[in-house]
Amino acid sequence: WFFISTWSLTFGVYDTWVDAHLEDASMAYAYLTSLHWAMTQCTPASMEVRPYNEYERMYNVLVIIGSLVIFSAFVSTITNSVLKLRSLNAAKAQQETTIRRYMAEHKVSNEMSARVWHCVRKMHITASRQVALKDMSSLSLLPVHVKADLRQEIFKPVLMEHPFFDWLDYKGSGVVGQLCKKVIEERSFDAGAEVFGDGEEIECMFFVTGGQVEYYEADVPIEDES
Repeated sequence: WFFISTWSLTFGVYDTWVDAHLEDASMAYAYLTSLHWAMTQCTPASMEVRPYNEYERMYNVLVIIGSLVIFSAFVSTITNSVLKLRSLNAAKAQQETTIRRYMAEHKVSNEMSARVWHCVRKMHITASRQVALKDMSSLSLLPVHVKADLRQEIFKPVLMEHPFFDWLDYKGSGVVGQLCKKVIEERSFDAGAEVFGDGEEIECMFFVTGGQVEYYEADVPIEDES
């Protein structure tokens, strides 16, 4: 803005905003005045500085058009973020209202209600889960051999933590590779969720790759595994 005013002097135009407002002004005041003008073009604010010739007027019009686009995009982004946050909070509030109604209708005890709410709020805090291969639909388009090699590279280091599978791979039977390619499945659990119950017959092995698992027996924790 300051440059446009001084640049117009080369065309013999001496009626400029600099001559009108910055006569004998310091460089600091000139800079702050230019900054103030630039900020007013992007906001509803106003100031006494205005264009005094066709060059300044043309530049001012171009700046306003650009500011209109940028400011509109900025406001739109903020509005969408607020609406998304409000939608998430509304869904959460609706779920909590449904839970309260359900427990009230079934006359759930205060002790059990406290346990339920503890688990629900804990799940809301730790809602983010580790991304699994099945969550990425685009990877399903990969060639079969590429997906198999990818699964082996991801899952084999996990299996190697167990001495049996480490020994099995050392024997070179190829069984570990086949397990990685065809058998292993990724699963995620919410905080406080039960992986398996006491006395339940287990038909698979679990390898914990993230988070923490607590083992209980007769409602008494006996061991922690991270």
